[in-house]
Amino acid sequence: MCETNSAHVGMTIDFHSDFHNYGDCIIDDTKATTSGALTFFSDTWENYGNLWFSGKLTPIRPSTPLKISSKDIDNSGLISVTQSSSGGDATFYFGSSSSSSLKNSGTICANNVTVYPENTIQGNGCITLNSKATLHLADIKSHSLANQVIYMSSSTAKIYVTHQAATASLTVRGFGGGNTIGLSTGITSYTYSTSTGILQLKSTPLLSSTFTINIDTGTGYDMNHFSTSSSDTLLGKK
Repeated sequence: MCETNSAHVGMTIDFHSDFHNYGDCIIDDTKATTSGALTFFSDTWENYGNLWFSGKLTPIRPSTPLKISSKDIDNSGLISVTQSSSGGDATFYFGSSSSSSLKNSGTICANNVTVYPENTIQGNGCITLNSKATLHLADIKSHSLANQVIYMSSSTAKIYVTHQAATASLTVRGFGGGNTIGLSTGITSYTYSTSTGILQLKSTPLLSSTFTINIDTGTGYDMNHFSTSSSDTLLGKK
């Protein structure tokens, strides 16, 4: 499904019935005047094939929102979300607070998009952050991604975590070469174990409890190559 007339505005598509994809589902809105929007509200959402959603950045409607807000969500295939150019507020909301089951045993790929997991993700899948993609974790205390692998496949990929009074963990591969990991209340300290490959970040803001996140980045890093580019981000380099 695609928009072929550049004089038309972007498509707005809402699915209210159950969604089951076993093949290739392509929604391309890059030729439209404004960006498109795709939302799933169904009880059951299953993807065992490939789902591609592409939009564009425009001054009129500067976002490419994809929302999968179904109650039971199972991705065992590929979800690829792309905005044709960087900037704006292109977003992909995976799950919602009302989702009773959110599973990713497949692959999620993001390009020029911010990914917001809205619930605990079950399964042993991966999230690949390509050019200028960001993974925004707003509630890692309640919504764990412990069994997912985050691939930072571009030097412009970022991870941003909102402070929680808790200890959390992530598995990240490819961190370095300009990637950043940010904490909303700043990074008080960080350590790296050359034997375990665990990068530990701590944030202890004034009048608040300590937030600790243990990130399995893998071995091969040099502690001296990490640096804080500002008070809330850590810059990685092997």
